[in-house]
Amino acid sequence: MEKAIEARPFTEVDLPLIGRRDELKELSAALRERHSRVLLGPPGAGKTRLIQEATRVGGETVVMVERPGQLHNLLVECA
Repeated sequence: MEKAIEARPFTEVDLPLIGRRDELKELSAALRERHSRVLLGPPGAGKTRLIQEATRVGGETVVMVERPGQLHNLLVECA
């Protein structure tokens, strides 16, 4: 009797990141050099996925700000 194939949940990380090589390269380099980057775009544009790939490739730690309005206010206060 053949072994059954084990099913596992599908995740978007299973899919290759297509057409974003230059962005991935730039973001990975910025993370390695400890330079900040802000990723902007509409929901579903792939911002989170791009960060996930860049940190996976480079093994870097990142801080993700989910409420940019609060970050803006903090930066204004610091300035």
